[in-house]
Amino acid sequence: MPDFETAMPVAMIALVAGTIVASFVLSARYGRKKAEKARLLAEALGFRLVQDREAAEAALDASEGERIRAGLDKLPSFVRSLMDKAAGTRVQGELDGVRVAVWLETRSSGKSSSTWTIARAFLPTPLPFALRLTREGAMTKLGKSLFGLKDLELGDPDFDPKVRVKTSDPAQAKLRLDAAARRAALSLFEAQHGAVASSEHVTWERQGVHLDPDLVRPVLEALVSVAAALGR
Repeated sequence: MPDFETAMPVAMIALVAGTIVASFVLSARYGRKKAEKARLLAEALGFRLVQDREAAEAALDASEGERIRAGLDKLPSFVRSLMDKAAGTRVQGELDGVRVAVWLETRSSGKSSSTWTIARAFLPTPLPFALRLTREGAMTKLGKSLFGLKDLELGDPDFDPKVRVKTSDPAQAKLRLDAAARRAALSLFEAQHGAVASSEHVTWERQGVHLDPDLVRPVLEALVSVAAALGR
């Protein structure tokens, strides 16, 4: 019969191994649940569900995508395979003629990580200049007051206090941000505080898994309104 000193290391190894196995099982089960929610969302919206390599390729749909893709193609096949698996699932399609996508993203900070839901509408025609629209919150207003932070003012007393506009081309930005675009942006930022518009896409994000069609559909509609107005 093994003595206490011999049994303890064996017990510790068994405990650690059991914990690792349980962690993998729970992680896989959680992953399947998220994938099923994504499938149901795609079905409800009439979109496609893409996974692994196709999801990873779709995530590179940006101006720097070709450069990143060229670097990925140089990686060993097993590394690229792991990265494709990590891409998970992505719901994508078209809404009112505008390409949209919804996916889950894991973000790590120190020893903790969290899941975020991302929804995005792509401008039909990306802008040839830098543009960033965000909701003007209390901290931005404080920064303007204390440090003289500047953004583009359009002379719209309803829009200017609520939306912060950063751009590399003020003249072109003023032309793009006509009355229709300003109305769409105001509606978006008043309803969805986690939204940002850029020269390529309009994005909303929220911490947690939020794949309920009744939540996602109005978010996408608001994103599409801004994307269509800016990228017309």
